[in-house]
Amino acid sequence: MNANIQKIVNRITNLIRTEYIYYFETGTGEAHLKWLLVLYPEGALSLQQDQKELISGMLENQSGYVLRLYSLQYALRQLQEGNLFFLRVYDKSNLVYSKSEEPLEHLMDDLTPVQALERAESRFDRDYNRVGAFNEGALFYVEREDFSQALFMTHQVMELGSRLMEIMLVGKEKVCHDIRDHLKHLSVFVPEFELPFDLGGETALVRLLDSAYKEVRYGNDIQVSEAQITLLKGKSEKMLKHISKLFHKHLEAIRDRFAEVMEESDGFCSPEQVRKTREKIKRLLKKKFFKYTPDSDRIYHRGRLPLNRPQDVLFGVSSLIKVCIMALHTMESDEHTYIPFPNIHLKSVLEMAVELLPYEEVEYIEDLIGVDNIDEHIPSVF
Repeated sequence: MNANIQKIVNRITNLIRTEYIYYFETGTGEAHLKWLLVLYPEGALSLQQDQKELISGMLENQSGYVLRLYSLQYALRQLQEGNLFFLRVYDKSNLVYSKSEEPLEHLMDDLTPVQALERAESRFDRDYNRVGAFNEGALFYVEREDFSQALFMTHQVMELGSRLMEIMLVGKEKVCHDIRDHLKHLSVFVPEFELPFDLGGETALVRLLDSAYKEVRYGNDIQVSEAQITLLKGKSEKMLKHISKLFHKHLEAIRDRFAEVMEESDGFCSPEQVRKTREKIKRLLKKKFFKYTPDSDRIYHRGRLPLNRPQDVLFGVSSLIKVCIMALHTMESDEHTYIPFPNIHLKSVLEMAVELLPYEEVEYIEDLIGVDNIDEHIPSVF
């Protein structure tokens, strides 16, 4: 850590209660930014707004620096939900201050890289599809030549699209409805984002778009021409494409970083290992279990044992062994005369129990948890 960053970190920790501080850089050239992410305990800033303003003020003369302050609880919740910003930031090499000796990853409820990436994609798809629905709504009203409603729908596309960008690349959405304010915010924190408007030369068009939320939402029509709505629709659709492009660009960068971590760590399985293990499990299910008809809810073991779920195999083994114990007790008490040759029957039942023991399943469980040298994990009693 260079001396300037250390100086800033010291001033921040002297002003407010701080749990973690991360420093990282994004972009190149004019888009190059130096980020400071400050994570503080819940409620620490509620009575410290003056300190918050002081922290922001101390960076005004620091070229290229941007500051984000979030509660630790918010950051952890967003990590669990797949917030791309926090997944980008969360890297031990970015940590420049930690109050606790407990690393942040110990607070993450065992979130694995694979789960984190899946949640990030799922969250983005959900929110992006929501924006896309408004875009389809705009097209619907354009076809009906209801340009006022089409303008409102286009406003929603750009507002929700901007909020999605802010969540994705800044960590939190800006709470406002003005497109101009959203775009100014994004121009500061996401300079790589291609703004759909020239905020200096297209002010009238932006004002027209912003008026839609205030007027059309409350039942007032706005005079908007077909040419204007066509131009705005083109800008909103271009914005949607750029949002998707940026998301997948940063997601792939995180995926590459996580792949390196997973290869170096005994605690993680690489995506290829996970794929191979899943294939093994599929083959095992086909080998051990079957259904009489494809739409049946009842599963059968190849030993013809009916099951509600694969776990019932273990309960079946347990029941068979218990029956054998009871039968042995009956043999000792001379009450077995109604079953001829009980030892033969016991032998058959025990052979079935042995056949049902899940040896292969346990091997695949070991693959899943990625244990290579399992004896190293067994504690010594001496």
